[in-house]
Amino acid sequence: MKRVDIISKGTHKILESREDSNFVLSENSVVIINTPIKAIKKIERIGNDLVIHFSKTDEPLIIKNYYNDNNNADNSLVLKTEDGRLLWIQDLENAGVIDKAINYQVIDDVELLLYQEDSPYMAALPWLTGGILIAALAYGNREKNGAPKEDKPIFKDPVAINAYEDNVGSKTGTFGILKPTDDTTPGFVIGTLEDDRTPVLYVDGKEVASVYDRENGILTPVEPLSEGSHLIAYKEVDGKGNEGDLGEAAEIIIDTTAPNQPDTPTEYIDDAGEKTGHFDFTVSTDDTTPTIVIGDIPADETPTLYVDGRPVESIYDAENGTLTPKTPLSEGTHEISYTLTDEAGNESFRCWNINPS
Repeated sequence: MKRVDIISKGTHKILESREDSNFVLSENSVVIINTPIKAIKKIERIGNDLVIHFSKTDEPLIIKNYYNDNNNADNSLVLKTEDGRLLWIQDLENAGVIDKAINYQVIDDVELLLYQEDSPYMAALPWLTGGILIAALAYGNREKNGAPKEDKPIFKDPVAINAYEDNVGSKTGTFGILKPTDDTTPGFVIGTLEDDRTPVLYVDGKEVASVYDRENGILTPVEPLSEGSHLIAYKEVDGKGNEGDLGEAAEIIIDTTAPNQPDTPTEYIDDAGEKTGHFDFTVSTDDTTPTIVIGDIPADETPTLYVDGRPVESIYDAENGTLTPKTPLSEGTHEISYTLTDEAGNESFRCWNINPS
């Protein structure tokens, strides 16, 4: 639950101040929710109630009677952030559903939202007499000397990095962050930032030198990352040196170690002609796509068949441990071998060549 303070616009008194998920307005008020704007997922009007949904909880905050049937209620919604800033939420007069950009104005305190003696709303407040108001509540963003704090720039809340570009080895392209990589300087996909913002890369909680490709939204460490697991995050800094929050860290695994050289196969399967079955490589075959028996391999590794020193398309049958060329082999003698490649794109040495007839 969020802490909510409700202040009467007429009397300037605090009507409610508690943590709850349900409030009822009895007069025009300023509703202050102690929460950062990034925590709000959606704001909507349901009947005459204002309903606020949060990103990390299924329980919404309901402000009953925020609206009325005549659509002339005069209530205001303000967020109080962790650093004491007050954000006056705009465009709620005829709210249907707001679930994208939430417009707001930073204010020093809520006094400007409360009724003063010359306010046209004052005539509708019979409990006030003689034009005397209780002193306005100095609620919000003021220093002890009464001077307003300097507004901090608004930074986009960095989310966890979920993709990277790999430009090294046999497997290149853009991959999800959970997939291991053999690229020791992967380009992390963070998207385009505002023109006056620069990202700062953190590896395992420490700031590291990096290069930002603004056009493509890619942040790349200058120095290679070491073998193993690393936590990656970033923050934004503006041209004046103001820093945003550090985003949630994501884990990436740097793997530059190739699988072991596989054993040389000792037999193949012939499925063509009158003579079929398992044979060793001293026996000639009329099967132009002989099936090479290589046995079981680790689940995270992929075999690549080589014919006469060149990789060819092949099919691996994991159940039977066999590797078969897709394209028929030409008449004559061929050298057959294969390699193993792991998820990161590291390829082993080829097994020793075999020479089926």
